[in-house]
Amino acid sequence: METRQKVLQPVSPNHIRRWIRGAGSALWNLIVLFLPVALLIQSVHFLQEIFVQRQGALYFHAYRDGDTRSAYVLLILLLVFFQYQLLKNGFRQWRRILSRNWPPLVVAILLFALILDSYIMVNDRAIVHSDFLSLGRETTHTWNDVEKITVGYTLGDEYSDLFAGSYILQFSDGSDLEIWSGGGMGVSDLKVIDTLALKRKIPFIIQTPLSPDALDTLKTGNWSPEDQQFLTNLYQRR
Repeated sequence: METRQKVLQPVSPNHIRRWIRGAGSALWNLIVLFLPVALLIQSVHFLQEIFVQRQGALYFHAYRDGDTRSAYVLLILLLVFFQYQLLKNGFRQWRRILSRNWPPLVVAILLFALILDSYIMVNDRAIVHSDFLSLGRETTHTWNDVEKITVGYTLGDEYSDLFAGSYILQFSDGSDLEIWSGGGMGVSDLKVIDTLALKRKIPFIIQTPLSPDALDTLKTGNWSPEDQQFLTNLYQRR
């Protein structure tokens, strides 16, 4: 019985060049798609640093409520749409692309302005919040306006160790503001704000006591022992 052996043919230089050109084109397309998204996220923080008056802020951050998150997603989708049009038609056609797609362009500019104007700022005198839909307007409450503070949390599912805490300031005018998860605070920032609240002896309410699962999540999370102890004490405060 005759057996045949496969003879490996050398790869031609033309095949190698075509492969390199294809890989380079794919890499360029990925850069074109993802780099503007990264620049968009960084530009929001950079522009807020420039245009927003800090007024001696102990904490400042873009606000992350549901409206702002939804706007971010929609803005990124619109950005990807324009990038696709540029890749499809060529960068030299950018004027024609923008003129033909002016409605989504207007929506994208408006969303960017609303996201840029959504932030929270806390100092030792007041809490300043610019809501997503209040373009150009700030809401300011002094610490004397805070009637009570309510803390709670939510946990992730069985496949996730997510612990999302809430620290809600209840104001005398009936409004409230969640400043922990919505304000993008880390535990170190929350300690500073909580110290201010303790000095002013603001009434404190535990909305959701720590469950055994929550305690396990705190112990196994990416917190330092000091942060774990602070969070445990926070939810056991009387």
